[in-house]
Amino acid sequence: MSSVLDAISSYMFSGVPSNAVYDLIKTAWRKTQQQSWEEIYLGAFKAAIGDLRPHLASYTKDGEVSLNTEQLHKVLYHELDISIQDLTYSQLTDDMFAQKLAKAMSQSSVLEIGGHTLSSEDYEQLVGNLIRHAYTQFRIGVLADELAFRRTILDEAQLNQGLIRETQIFLQEHFSLMLGRLDQMERRLDTQTNLIQQMVAILERPAIAPQAKQSVSTERKLLRLFIATPSDVMEERDQLHEVIAEFNEPGALADQNGCVLQILDWRDVVPGMGRPEDVILEQLPLELWDIFIGILWTRFGTPSGARDPITNRFYNSGTEEEFWRAYQAWKQTERPYLLLYRRIDAPPLLNAISPDQLARVQTFWQEFDIAGQHPGLYQTYEGLSAFEHRFRRDLIKLLPRLR
Repeated sequence: MSSVLDAISSYMFSGVPSNAVYDLIKTAWRKTQQQSWEEIYLGAFKAAIGDLRPHLASYTKDGEVSLNTEQLHKVLYHELDISIQDLTYSQLTDDMFAQKLAKAMSQSSVLEIGGHTLSSEDYEQLVGNLIRHAYTQFRIGVLADELAFRRTILDEAQLNQGLIRETQIFLQEHFSLMLGRLDQMERRLDTQTNLIQQMVAILERPAIAPQAKQSVSTERKLLRLFIATPSDVMEERDQLHEVIAEFNEPGALADQNGCVLQILDWRDVVPGMGRPEDVILEQLPLELWDIFIGILWTRFGTPSGARDPITNRFYNSGTEEEFWRAYQAWKQTERPYLLLYRRIDAPPLLNAISPDQLARVQTFWQEFDIAGQHPGLYQTYEGLSAFEHRFRRDLIKLLPRLR
């Protein structure tokens, strides 16, 4: 007999070239996430229930839907009257798999809301959401500790380059994860050695036994900084990398505030087809952004090809789209924290300034006024050294608030 967990796991990771690759991925997940494999699906199931809560509430008299962890465990560990071998996953589409698993769940009555058994259509919708959230949770979990995840794969596989390559290809093809060139990772991490050592030490450090009336935690919070800039402020982008690397050194600012800082930069994104901004946001999803850093000078960028879902107007650039996504998320959850910087000194070549681009930049900053579309405070600076000084000072003040 197989459980719901078994069925979903087998479908999510169908196509794994070998059991060794599957075991390697599970080991890397467990060590970097400090979370069991099954908790991926428990979290995904909670999210799926949340998506359907308004619909499920219609089955109850008072509109309330409440489920506890014990009930969720029973649901996911419930034995199905089907065998994993009966499901030929390589031949099933997402919809077909959802239908097949939903039917088995419905027959077993593994979920009841307000005393009512869900219909097969409701189960199918629930399973579809569950699969989607499981994919998303796995990707976000890996990206949140990407350096540690890479290092664990290398350490576990040791000198087996074939296994590393198989794992790399599978994760890229099935989850679009940025784990390319794992066998050459050490070369790319020369400037990040201290960060890796901190993360590995944290993850592998034995737990400290709690003392009376207090508990001691050795965990450090990972804070991710997403950078949004047009092409004329790339030097500032590079400078951010240098400052963050310095702040991550032992005993430096991040260490003092019990955190590790990680930059999310579109230049690290694996190339892909489709709208460029979609490729970027697929690999660096908004859910990962703890801090948004936006920098503008004389350029605003080129249209991203997407519309603002609220105003229905086209975004004037990828930078603008990234800002609006971050701003709308902040309005709802107060996350990510937005840091905006405006460079005001004249560029070396004045004839290189595009009047249209500069006008869009000026319009954007005008909307920070109290009556604007996105009222707020930004900081101005002149030159790279002034930007570095400004950013260092802001981050020193901000990190204690985000711990």
